[in-house]
Amino acid sequence: MAYRSEIQPLTRPTGLWTGNLFSGVVTKAGKPVPFAEIEVEYVNDSGIKAPNDAYITQVLKADVNGTFNYVMPASGWWGFAALVEGDSR
Repeated sequence: MAYRSEIQPLTRPTGLWTGNLFSGVVTKAGKPVPFAEIEVEYVNDSGIKAPNDAYITQVLKADVNGTFNYVMPASGWWGFAALVEGDSR
């Protein structure tokens, strides 16, 4: 299934160390989405308890060019989802 919006990585998304910066651009139909909302979640296979629900799904906002940055505070797998108006499954 093809989506009209996507996250295009500006940083290689694998092999990052704890504390490394991941950057990406949210695009829709090939054009940057200004101020897009991005949700970030840790794939918690180890059962680490979050201090509260705000730590489960973190929300970022892209800049005017659709660019966002996130520093992973722990090693493991992280999921990123751009919430773009008009995009649904």
